Amino acid sequence: MEVGPAHNGIRVEADAHSWVAIVGDGLELVRDFSGQPSAEFHIPPGAYEIRTDGRVRDTVTFHREPLSLPLPELLGTAADLRTLFEAPPTPVLHLDIDAPSRHPADGMPQLPADGTAFCTVTVRKTSPDGTLLKGRGHTDQVFLRTTGGTLLAADSDDRISSVRLRSGRARFRLVAEQAPRLVTMYAFTADAGLCAETQAEFI
Repeated sequence: MEVGPAHNGIRVEADAHSWVAIVGDGLELVRDFSGQPSAEFHIPPGAYEIRTDGRVRDTVTFHREPLSLPLPELLGTAADLRTLFEAPPTPVLHLDIDAPSRHPADGMPQLPADGTAFCTVTVRKTSPDGTLLKGRGHTDQVFLRTTGGTLLAADSDDRISSVRLRSGRARFRLVAEQAPRLVTMYAFTADAGLCAETQAEFI
């Protein structure tokens, strides 16, 4: 569907539907949930796709004077709209262990199973490209769990169950048990999508 330079809107008539949406450059820009037989969308000139869960009966483009600013100046191009509606990159949580990785096959971090050996684990919150996320919006409380061993603060013998990110990272210690086993550590935040896990072996 093409909105010409002299027009600034599309009217869609549809049947047996609950929504109608306008898609530009593969991105859904706006959706009407009214379920009415006719829906109007004010958009700048460009090429668009009409999507619905029903059947499109007819479409027509039109021009209507805006209340204040000219619509193309108010909304910009389809590319501008895509940038506006794109979600920011999803942050990633990492767990890094400084224990030696001596296993010849899988490089599993290993600690002596003596009840005193420990390693330092670093939690990092980054963008998808690995850049540390810093600032007031990234001081998450990271909750910790492990299937074995003991979790201690990085600089004391206090047992912990969470750490607070500072400048995109936080550290804690994992103390080995006195029995050989493979353990898994989990880190997660109140944001269900922000989590990580890693493993270590007591030998």
